Amino acid sequence: MQGPRGEPGPQGALPSIEQVMPWLHLIFEAWEDYKAQRDLERIRQEEAERQQALEAAQEAAAAEAVADDQDDGEKKKHKKKKNKKKHKDERD
Repeated sequence: MQGPRGEPGPQGALPSIEQVMPWLHLIFEAWEDYKAQRDLERIRQEEAERQQALEAAQEAAAAEAVADDQDDGEKKKHKKKKNKKKHKDERD
C-alpha cells in the first residue's frame, strides 16, 4: 500500500536538456569527488593499520630479543653423553 500522493507541481513544460546539463555535471562531479575522498580515506586507513601492525611486530621482535639476551646469562643444562664404551666390549 502506498502513502498519499503529494500535490501536483506547477503546470508547464519541463526544462530543456541544455538547462539540465549543467546541474547534471555538478551532481556527477560531486559524486566523483565523494568517491575519490572515500577511496583516499580507505587507503589512509589501510596504511595506518599496516603501520600499526609493523610497529607491533617490531616491538614483539625487540621484546623477544631482550628476553633471549636475558636467557643467555643463565647456565644451560646439558644432556649427559652416553658411554659408548660399554657396548664396545660386547661386540668383541
